[in-house]
Amino acid sequence: MPYGSLRFRPLLLVVLLASLSTVTTTAILAAEAMTPQQVTELLAAGGDLRELDLSAIALPGMSFTNLQAAGSVWDAADLRGAIFHGADLTGASLAGARLSGAFLDQVNLTGVTLVGADLAGARITQANLTGADLTGADLRGAELSGLRFSPAGDRFLPALAVALDRLIPPLAGNNTGGIAWAAGLSTTAFSFSLDSANLASWPVTPVTFPPLATALETTGAQTVLRYDLERGRAFYYLNEALQAGSLCLLPLDMSAPGQTGDGLAAPLWAVAEKIEGQGVESVCVLQAPPFGELRLPAEDLNARWGQSAPTMLTPEQKPQSGRYVMLVIKPATKYTRYQMAIMALRNDVATLSDVQARGTSLSGLAGLQQLASLMKVAVGAGDSARMADFATWGAGPRRDLAGARRLAADFLVMVAALTPADQAVLLQQAATIYRTEADALEIGWVDLSQVDMNSPIQATAPVSKNLEILNEAISAEQQALGLLQRVVAQAG
Repeated sequence: MPYGSLRFRPLLLVVLLASLSTVTTTAILAAEAMTPQQVTELLAAGGDLRELDLSAIALPGMSFTNLQAAGSVWDAADLRGAIFHGADLTGASLAGARLSGAFLDQVNLTGVTLVGADLAGARITQANLTGADLTGADLRGAELSGLRFSPAGDRFLPALAVALDRLIPPLAGNNTGGIAWAAGLSTTAFSFSLDSANLASWPVTPVTFPPLATALETTGAQTVLRYDLERGRAFYYLNEALQAGSLCLLPLDMSAPGQTGDGLAAPLWAVAEKIEGQGVESVCVLQAPPFGELRLPAEDLNARWGQSAPTMLTPEQKPQSGRYVMLVIKPATKYTRYQMAIMALRNDVATLSDVQARGTSLSGLAGLQQLASLMKVAVGAGDSARMADFATWGAGPRRDLAGARRLAADFLVMVAALTPADQAVLLQQAATIYRTEADALEIGWVDLSQVDMNSPIQATAPVSKNLEILNEAISAEQQALGLLQRVVAQAG
């Protein structure tokens, strides 16, 4: 990408002109790519690397802290052993980049392109990979921990978005739009579940509806869930379904040799599209975001598929896990987009309104209210153990809740474009409320990781602040639910 095609900021011009005083402005704008020296000088002057072309640059071992580099291009760059801490690489391209031995900690990799990148032996911790493309990336021997593949913290929405795009034309021209549509149809964007015995549990674990089947059935597709089959029977059903033109959602082990950490300890869902060849020579072609297209021979597929994995069933529908889990999707378009959206909203309202206790779990708005109640009692009593539980909830599930509500806002905006004006106004209002709630949960939340949670004196004030934010979120949930109930009632 030539320099002239980039948005040039004044600060960058000042730095470059200072170091290259004999070069005219026209020549600078025509430069093909930045040099390591220019990068160093730019960052030293307080600049950033957003939208800049760093293709093929050699910066091995360089350390970047809180780097702003959204939209930047690092294709074929030499970043071996580099350190990125707290960096924002949203939408950046690192295709073919050499990142072996690099350390990426708390890095925003949303929408990043890592196609063919060398990440062998790299450490990637607490990174957001929503919408990323790692097709052909080498992750052998990498340490992967705390990875996020979806705004809601789930591991199935990207694959569900692919399946929905196969069934009906996508509602948006990007992956984020597809995920938002999948999140709304599956009720994931509106889900919440509190396990009072384990506050660290994922807040959008299926409770009211099984998300995969619910989303697909709103399109009119028929679904059949199979699990705990013998290997031969599992492969027979998979081949039969794909030969008949159906799609299959499969949970797969995506780990690579020598990897450590929990990043790929749980399966990721993929869409099986077709079988090529026969018998031992057959190859299954799958779409497995963020790892792109996979072509797996039977033995490789068996190694990734045959282990115990979630069924995505609710607590009332068991088992919760099984071997050779397969959701067969038989395409059938029965409904208009508007009808799909209204059916989804009815399910979303039911999810938010669910008050049924399931053991120690409570879902929906009632679950959030119970969480606030537990924390109010803990703060009043100076219960450090319970306040520590709240800190644990804030470290994980709180982020997932915020991400889910951002998806809810995006989904409602898309639905508003399909509905009559009076309904659209209500949906837009609800979307604004959800965005405000997500902002409060993400931006306003007090980080408790540096607070001594064993000391009630130190913990009470910051926990109380977060409790205020939680109560604001509950108020927002109540307002948004009221608006959605009005839309559903008007739709009849």
